[in-house]
Amino acid sequence: MPPDTTTIILGFALPPLLVLAFMLASWRPWATMRYELSDADGTTREPKHRLPRGWWGGALGLGLAAVVAHFGVAPKLSLPPVGSYDWRFVATVGITLFALIVSVVRIPLPALLILRLLISDAAVTGVAWRRFVNEQWEVGPGALRIAGLALAITVFWSMLEAIASRLRGATPVIIIAGLCLASAPLLIFDAAYGSVGNGVVALAISLVPVIALAWLRKPISIARGGVAVVSLVLGLLWADAVVWQDGINAWQGAAYLLAPLGALVWLAPWVRSRKPWLRSVVTIGAVALLPTIATLETLSRVNWKEYGIDLPQIRGGGDEAEGEDDYEYDLEFYTD
Repeated sequence: MPPDTTTIILGFALPPLLVLAFMLASWRPWATMRYELSDADGTTREPKHRLPRGWWGGALGLGLAAVVAHFGVAPKLSLPPVGSYDWRFVATVGITLFALIVSVVRIPLPALLILRLLISDAAVTGVAWRRFVNEQWEVGPGALRIAGLALAITVFWSMLEAIASRLRGATPVIIIAGLCLASAPLLIFDAAYGSVGNGVVALAISLVPVIALAWLRKPISIARGGVAVVSLVLGLLWADAVVWQDGINAWQGAAYLLAPLGALVWLAPWVRSRKPWLRSVVTIGAVALLPTIATLETLSRVNWKEYGIDLPQIRGGGDEAEGEDDYEYDLEFYTD
């Protein structure tokens, strides 16, 4: 069964339009050409292509897009937060505010790394909180699991930020969007978790207008804000699947965690001496290598006959997606 109308509109159609609107408002690519007069003879110098520093547009656009997409891909929302769906929403709102601050205020790198770790730890703790409430996790081992997931998100976040800050044009955005899209089959089929699968697809689609704008104007970037939103939301979707579902194994997670290191090929002398388009192709291919292997391996194990035309896991949630509700306990125990 295909995604319903709500999923299509809120999850896939509206988010990229929001991103496009805020990126256009912040970067104003139609007003990039400025001329300067020569001090000597008053003649006009060559135009300087300088874009306004519109980092806030990526932070606010992608953050609001992720908030809106949540209502399209998650089956429900309860406030105050109860389940992992709710905590994902709260974390998305929080990271949007943080990303907006980072986009306009310079924070020293050591302090920034500490903030990333603390925010990641708080977000994963919210997603996994019911494991403690339901007494499925002991405090000590559970805290170690959360710390490990938070550290992984922080490392992944920092690598994507470095890629977006150092590479120009559409290349870094294609890399980030590709990592989002490539993880969808693992989360849908291996984790059997439709809402997070749709969530990473929505995240990838939200980056499409950024790819187009960065292709036209290389200075346009989602560094310093936009990457923060994508990194934490993507990491949180993965963490939700790891905490509540079976199927995601260590090597698959490692394939995506280490994938950004492939961008280091950009520094190789042979690559740096090539034409810009070839450098981009080689870099994107190097980053895509491990995720492609993991995705193909997952798809090769799917029993497609079980699905036929109707693919139940692709729906925006379902009984199998509400893994945390499978735990049954006696309410009288808590009311006595």
